[in-house]
Amino acid sequence: MRTLLPLALALLPAPAAHAAGTYRNVTVAQLAAEPDRWDGQRVRVAGLAVRERENFGLYASYEDYCSRGEVRPVAIYVDWPEHLRDGRLFRKPAVVEGIFHKAWPQEPTDDPDMQVIVVSNVAPGPGPLTEVRVVRWTSGPVSRCNVADPEELGGRHVAY
Repeated sequence: MRTLLPLALALLPAPAAHAAGTYRNVTVAQLAAEPDRWDGQRVRVAGLAVRERENFGLYASYEDYCSRGEVRPVAIYVDWPEHLRDGRLFRKPAVVEGIFHKAWPQEPTDDPDMQVIVVSNVAPGPGPLTEVRVVRWTSGPVSRCNVADPEELGGRHVAY
């Protein structure tokens, strides 16, 4: 009997939270507020997906997207996959999955004194979120901020 117990325990499935390839549901606000906590984690997050000329992000809400310049928006930088970079611009609520990084992964160098600094004007917040997959678009495109009133969306936030 004693020899069967360890074998039986070894055959039990691993908890789902620790299974390879699983994603944790988080909010844009959690990623933006605690980038160290989520660094390297597989995450599923809902928000306003934006790809414009100088803005590649996922915003917590339409209001955050429109607040650029007034207050720091609740947003993260997203490294959109190639098939979404083919010249298409978008502003659509979505649920996406990917691997969150608090900063760009650094390429190793041969020079130990060399420090790589990444400067970007396309990042609205921490990140990037890499290996991104759009799980689903949750509605159609939204208007640019200078055209539409944020109240037009009823103040709603994107949900899973």
